[in-house]
Amino acid sequence: MESDTQDEAKATKEKKIEYEDITADQLSEDLEANAAAAKDKYAGNCYAISGKLGNIDSDGAYIDLDTSDEWDFTSIQCFIKNDDQLDKIKNMSKGDSITVKGKVTDVGELMGYSIDIDSIE
Repeated sequence: MESDTQDEAKATKEKKIEYEDITADQLSEDLEANAAAAKDKYAGNCYAISGKLGNIDSDGAYIDLDTSDEWDFTSIQCFIKNDDQLDKIKNMSKGDSITVKGKVTDVGELMGYSIDIDSIE
């Protein structure tokens, strides 16, 4: 019986994810300054990323977050994982303020950031 309780406690602990607050602008600046350092710093970690809603994929597979610099071409591509997330996006417009909570799955100097969305605010 004790092992069941320990397993439940472990499962609860694993489900609790803490998201560090960051802006799309900061991600972009760090990538532009040093892509290798940005990859080491962000890949595999969870963040609550605040920014502006950019492109919305017509198939509902992903969204992009824009930075405040209109000449910044860094991609922050966030992948939609379920219908609830897609429904939230369908009720938003490009340029709306958004916070995406998720895990950074990849970072590259050309492709930018890939984020798996856990939730959208």
